[in-house]
Amino acid sequence: MPAPRIPHGCPSHGIGLTPDEKEIWVTDAHNRRLHLFDATVNLLEPEVVIYEPQQGGHMKFVGMEYIVPLAAWESAGHDLNNPNDVPELLGQKYTRHSFLPIFKLHIWLWQNNPSGTFADWNPKVSCQHAETTEVF
Repeated sequence: MPAPRIPHGCPSHGIGLTPDEKEIWVTDAHNRRLHLFDATVNLLEPEVVIYEPQQGGHMKFVGMEYIVPLAAWESAGHDLNNPNDVPELLGQKYTRHSFLPIFKLHIWLWQNNPSGTFADWNPKVSCQHAETTEVF
């Protein structure tokens, strides 16, 4: 199985498309798990767990990311042209990724985020202690 083409850049997790761009793969470096996605949304089963590299090589659990591929959402009978027809979790609407064909939602429960619990980025999380930026 070839590696995804678009690594995330932080070793806490990586995301990419298969070469034929029909599937989305995500891996989390801590568990080295590979995930494939569908239109199912389940609070207790996040697609990605997010870790922040710590000094000395330890990883700190900081949040989760929930992902639904656009193609899976559309195949489940949803309208991608309707901006209100998006997955939701805990009353929060997912947002579209800027270049990958996915909807996404972050939850920063274990690292306070001044931008908000559900914001895409957390300025308090850093990869400064990462040994490498290679994920795959």
